Amino acid sequence: MLQGSETASDPDLNKNLPDADWKVDSGSTAVVSIIFIGALMLLLFAVSSATSLSHGTTRLQVIADSASLAAADTIRGLASGFPCENAELIAVSNGVFLDSCRIVGTDVSIGLTKFVGLSEISVDSVAGSPSD
Repeated sequence: MLQGSETASDPDLNKNLPDADWKVDSGSTAVVSIIFIGALMLLLFAVSSATSLSHGTTRLQVIADSASLAAADTIRGLASGFPCENAELIAVSNGVFLDSCRIVGTDVSIGLTKFVGLSEISVDSVAGSPSD
């Protein structure tokens, strides 16, 4: 209720009201953009980490296969030296650790480990003489 000299057009009554072009979501574009960019960066980081881990696993498997083939060739007399030492030389020259080397008959089982980022990858490979 208006009293006395106060009218609806009185400027004192309208001073606490926002302008007609003011909106509640004013300025939210920057916040939404920052959230969107952050989510996009997190997604790209996850994809990059998964790709790096997959590439590291594939590369480690190739190294394990090469090491086990070298050890099997050494057992068959196609290469000089000791089978597990030759496998370890191949592993170390590629920057991985030889976890296990097991010889059963003419078959060799190799286990390798490598650290990729914050994770540890382990693979196994078995090679032997060809069966006739």
